[in-house]
Parts: sequence; structure tokens; C-alpha cells
Amino acid sequence: MMHKPFLKKLGLIVVVVALVLSASQSACETGEHVFEASFVRTQYSDDDWNLMFYDNCGMPKSDSVRWIEKGNNKFIRFQLGDKDYGNCGSDRRARHGAPYWERAELKQTTGINRNLKYELEFTVRFVEGYAGSREDFWQLHATSRNCNIGPPIMIKFDDGFLTLSSKREDGGSNKRTSSVKIDNLIGKWSNVKMKFDTSGNSEVSLSLDDKEVFSNIPYWVEPCGIPHFKFGIYRPGNKYKKNNRSVVDFDKIKLTEIKND
Repeated sequence: MMHKPFLKKLGLIVVVVALVLSASQSACETGEHVFEASFVRTQYSDDDWNLMFYDNCGMPKSDSVRWIEKGNNKFIRFQLGDKDYGNCGSDRRARHGAPYWERAELKQTTGINRNLKYELEFTVRFVEGYAGSREDFWQLHATSRNCNIGPPIMIKFDDGFLTLSSKREDGGSNKRTSSVKIDNLIGKWSNVKMKFDTSGNSEVSLSLDDKEVFSNIPYWVEPCGIPHFKFGIYRPGNKYKKNNRSVVDFDKIKLTEIKND
């Protein structure tokens, strides 16, 4: 005769196996193969990237970031739901007008050299959401061990419109809003190009599908900072209503130095 504790454990195993099989079947139906859950310090790169990233703060859930393989292509997906608190030290406290912050984000493993011009190119597909407030998907950051500063450049959707926030030398920031709506981008791959340099007083231009959206926007990189990228989903939490579920895919991430003429 089997003991009750054993039967409970057996029942739990059966449920877990059933969930795994169900998820596998769902992936097969869409032609997608999902794999590699994220844990702290996991590194991420791909054959068509020339940069490497890692989850420096960890993820709120095991499926907050994952690889998806469809046909011969592999890309990375981030998803964030309401109350998916970030695990960075500042995410659980009120700041910048939000009671807490939600985050599923990766950080570049190395810094970018100073005083050089670059072009960053990647493809992005906004699958769902991004209709809320200040939903960031790409940053040029500069915080280092001895230099705790904010990001010089943040690219995000704010109330459904593509925006770019840039840091000023006086410590403030400028926000520029484009006419690009998230509704026109949902479900399709878009090509992003960002031209920038890493001197102190710098300028950035951003193109979407070969159409320039932001041109020569000034920004400031603190002398103590080490420029690097962060990408994924990063947004303010909300106590009074639920945040939407946001899902975004990234692929073909490449950084190229622009040689002087």
C-alpha cells in the first residue's frame, strides 16, 4: 500500500510533466522551438550578433527571457507582466514617479570604447503590449562601479509613441516624441539603426526601416562612465491599475565602428 506523501509527490510529478508536454505541443503547433531559461549571470549571444550580454540582475520569472528557434533562425524574446518586479537594487523602491519598477533586461558584458563613432543595428519585433507609460526597450547606459549615473540614451514607447530620452550635462534629460505609433509596428520585424559617438558632448540619430526618426539629438556621457548597452523591457510599475503584458523579440544585433573620412 502506497503512503499518502508518496502519492502527493507522484501527483506533483505527473502535473509538471503534463505542463511540459503541453508547452512543447503548443510550440510545435506554431513551428517554434523554445529553450534555455534564464538564471543570474547567464550569457547571451548568437551567430548573427557581435555583442554578448548577461542578466546582471536576474529575471522576475523563468520565462521572462528565452530563446526561440523558428526554421533556420534563432532570436531572443522578452516578456513582462503586471507586478513582474525587477531584481536590480533600485527596482523595489519608489523613484522617478513610480512606486516600483518592472524589468526583464540584459546588460552588455563589456564596455564600448570612448571617443569613437559607431553604428548599432538590430531587428526588433513588438509582439504584444508597449501601450503603457515609459516602456523602454533599448538603452545606452554608462553606470560603472565607481560612477553611479543614469543612462545617456533611452529608447522607449510612451503612451504608444516612439520616444528618445537623452541626458544633459546639467543632469537633466530631454524627451523627444516621434509620430511612430506602436500600433503600426506590432507583429512585424523592424530594422533599427542608431548612429552615435562616445565622446562627452555627443549626438545620436535613429532610423527605423531606413527612415530617420530622430536626427542629431545631443546627449551627455559622464567622464567617469563606461558606455554599454542594455535591452529588453524596463518600465514603471503601477499601484492603481494593471500594466499590460508586453512581449518583444530581438535579433541580428551588430555594432560597427564608423571610420573618420
